[in-house]
Amino acid sequence: MNISLLYSMRNLMFLWIFFLIFSFSGNAQNRAHTLQNRANLLREQFREVNNDTTKLNILISLSDLYYEESSFKAALFYNNYVRLFSAKLIQSKDVVISHAGKTGEAYYFHNLGNIMQRRSDYRQALQNYFKALDLFKVLDNREARAILFSDIATTYSSMGNFNESLNSSFKALKLEEILGDEKRVAIELNNIGAIYDDLHNYSKALEYCVKARDLSLKHNDKKYTALYTGTVGHCYQQLCDSADIKGNTKLSLELQNKALEYYSIALNMSREVGDLDNMAVCIENTGLIYLNVYDYKNALPYLLKALGIYKKLGQQSEESFCLHVLGETYQGLGYTNKAEVCYKEALEMAKQINSNYYLMKAYEGNSEFYEKINRPGKALEYYKKYIIYKDSIFNQETTRDITRTQLNYDFEKKEAATKFENDKVVYRLEADSKLFKQWRLFFIVVIALVLIAMYFVKRAYDNKKKLATLLVAEDQRKEVLLQEVHHRINNNLQIISSLLTLQANNADNEQLTEYLMQSQNRIQSLSAMHELLYDTNSPLDINMKDYISKVLDFHRDVAGSMSAKITIEEHIEPVKFLTKQAVPVALIINELVTNSLKYAFTGKAEGKVNVTLKKNPDEEGWIVTVRDNGKGMPQDTGKRQGSLGLKLVNIMTKQIGGIFQSENENGACFRLIFGTLKKK
Repeated sequence: MNISLLYSMRNLMFLWIFFLIFSFSGNAQNRAHTLQNRANLLREQFREVNNDTTKLNILISLSDLYYEESSFKAALFYNNYVRLFSAKLIQSKDVVISHAGKTGEAYYFHNLGNIMQRRSDYRQALQNYFKALDLFKVLDNREARAILFSDIATTYSSMGNFNESLNSSFKALKLEEILGDEKRVAIELNNIGAIYDDLHNYSKALEYCVKARDLSLKHNDKKYTALYTGTVGHCYQQLCDSADIKGNTKLSLELQNKALEYYSIALNMSREVGDLDNMAVCIENTGLIYLNVYDYKNALPYLLKALGIYKKLGQQSEESFCLHVLGETYQGLGYTNKAEVCYKEALEMAKQINSNYYLMKAYEGNSEFYEKINRPGKALEYYKKYIIYKDSIFNQETTRDITRTQLNYDFEKKEAATKFENDKVVYRLEADSKLFKQWRLFFIVVIALVLIAMYFVKRAYDNKKKLATLLVAEDQRKEVLLQEVHHRINNNLQIISSLLTLQANNADNEQLTEYLMQSQNRIQSLSAMHELLYDTNSPLDINMKDYISKVLDFHRDVAGSMSAKITIEEHIEPVKFLTKQAVPVALIINELVTNSLKYAFTGKAEGKVNVTLKKNPDEEGWIVTVRDNGKGMPQDTGKRQGSLGLKLVNIMTKQIGGIFQSENENGACFRLIFGTLKKK
């Protein structure tokens, strides 16, 4: 064969590939740094957001990010969290949140299938793909189903089941054409071309791959244009080796040069976008071109570089095939031992990934190797297994199924187009004949509907008017009853307070008198609350500024009767609390102020008690502070700490879900920290 033109490109091509590999290695650290920055940004967003649906989307993004960079362990780690968050959201009663959880679960299975597929665990990949497919079908997500069919097709192709692969690819193509996504249509056209390439139907493969490349060029998508350009080159390479070209040296050389040209373009574009996968494929195919013309010396460095990239990416299927052709290369160079090692490793790896196609190629390589080194028994053993796997892929029934799949797609597409045109004609004829009837019926229906609507509007207006009158009367009656209840309760509390005062004045026991006066203080706090309820329109909200002022007015009267000059100051923000929160807060303030008046100023001529209610600056909620400048809390468990008042404070603090703190700070300082209860 005249290969002078092929050799003339050799040195330039080799040096260029060598430069690409080292420049890519030089950029590896930059890509790793970029990956880490993107991952850190997503993790920071995950920590900051409180919405579980947003957290789920961030976890999906993290899993996708590490998958794209072939960091499968990290991708699997975040994908497991996707499932946990999805299960949590699915339990929600909110339909939107539950739907998001189900979508997340579907993405979990899809991503897990992708990871298993890249690890060459094809059976596990298919199981997860089909689970995701069922979920997306229920969710009516056609875009996700189209992508899944494409991934399923790729997996079947890797297993050597080309009939199922082609069937799934055509399903994906139909959905993408319905959705009008030309980029995804290009992907499926290229996938179908690759399947036909594996089936040795190279002219059909070239037809689909060229369509894919032309669509990608239309959208200026460099990554996929590079991929499709590489597959076009591969089609030319395979055409060169086909039976139709054998013996035609000139045509064979033209096809080889054309293949090299496409590989060169694809490799350059893949380098620009950082697509290491396609770079490896182009490098390997370049090596195969030299291998096909028995230039083993120049084929070897390309194949070794490709093998190193496949190992780095963890692509066992591609690694198996590359080891197979490396064995052929070493055998051609006379390195029999190295060749045997490569063939054995290719077979073992093909067994691990359980792919009929790669098992067929591995058994074929081993059979040819042992035949050439004059070990016919071993060669025959491998040849028999090669025939078994070849027949499982290329038998007549499979070929008929594949042809039927293609014909079904073509027929359905033409039938759909014809039916559409016929339907348009029929529709126009029916529309013209029924137009007058439709308009007449339309006006009759409109008039009838207007009359019916007027009747129901009038009836609804009358009913609404009657109901409004009844509701106003009922509201007035309830308002009168509610005010009467508050008035009677307040009167009863005042009577109880007066009785306690009389009992305290007549009691001989000083401690009993003290207990009675403390009880009177608490009754006065409740009475103040009911007085405010009676005076305001809302039976649920209490103005805390007015409420606490009334409570403290009573304590100012008490402080005025003490020997020491005690001043009570208040700083209350204008806020309204629900009664079930306002009452405990007021009672706590009552107990703390009573405690200060009772214990803080013993032996002092004057003192001050300061009461504040303000927003919590650290988080949502409020802080009540009662501070005095007295002698402070005793350090041991003394009289002031063990008082009934402080026990009541602790009980009511738990009732409103708050936190109670006390400390000595130029006197005693008490803090109550609590959140705001909301109306239900």
